[in-house]
Amino acid sequence: AEAVKDPRRETLGVLVVSADQPGKRFTEDDLDLVRAVAAVAATAVANDSMVAAMRATFLHTLEALANSLEARDEYTRGHSQRVCDLSLMIAKEMGVCEEALAEIRVGTLLHDIGKIGIPDAVLNKPGRLTDEEFALMRKHPVIGYEICKPLGLNEGALMLIRNHHEKLDGSGYPDGLRGGELPLSVRIVCVADAFDAMSSRRPYREVMDEKLRLEQLNRFAGTQFDPVVVQVLKVLLRQGRLDEMYKDHWHDLETVNNRLKAA
Repeated sequence: AEAVKDPRRETLGVLVVSADQPGKRFTEDDLDLVRAVAAVAATAVANDSMVAAMRATFLHTLEALANSLEARDEYTRGHSQRVCDLSLMIAKEMGVCEEALAEIRVGTLLHDIGKIGIPDAVLNKPGRLTDEEFALMRKHPVIGYEICKPLGLNEGALMLIRNHHEKLDGSGYPDGLRGGELPLSVRIVCVADAFDAMSSRRPYREVMDEKLRLEQLNRFAGTQFDPVVVQVLKVLLRQGRLDEMYKDHWHDLETVNNRLKAA
């Protein structure tokens, strides 16, 4: 057995060799060859670990940047984490594989990172956007995609970042994908992203009430939204499994409604 060590003399593993004949002894040349193989293996493992650590650090940095971006605006604070949590809940209910779950986890946390390239005056505008402002806002998925592409993320995660505003009928952006061109993971995130927008305050409106949220889901199921994903979301709602996630937002809505009733 030969210890496999990295350049810092840390043991990474053990390389075990055995003779092909009973009683055969290894020569010094044999041992030198084993040591050489162990050294090459150690270098490869150490380099791979270093690259993985650097990539993880970069991802954590981008996630922190995305959180900082959301923190500038009380209306979208926590949005990416909620979209991540909700997307994973729906995906698990639909039996999505572990690989796709990992893509969803990374893609959703970074899906709005491109908004770093959108001026605050547009992001936080209290009224409806003009055509020019909306055209600018529509650029954020591609900006996010270009930011994250050099990270070496797999295509599934990158597609979530680029295509989370697509619609089933092809009327979304930036690529106008439709139907079968949208993988299940993208269809899930499109619904989760839209639902979170309905469920939280925005500069131009208060939280949608429960009836209006359901009306929107039912109205656009089959055109904008995958109807099966919508059905799974509605089951989660009926079971009360989203109450904790949205307690602050839906509580705010109840407070507003009670205040209006008392006025």
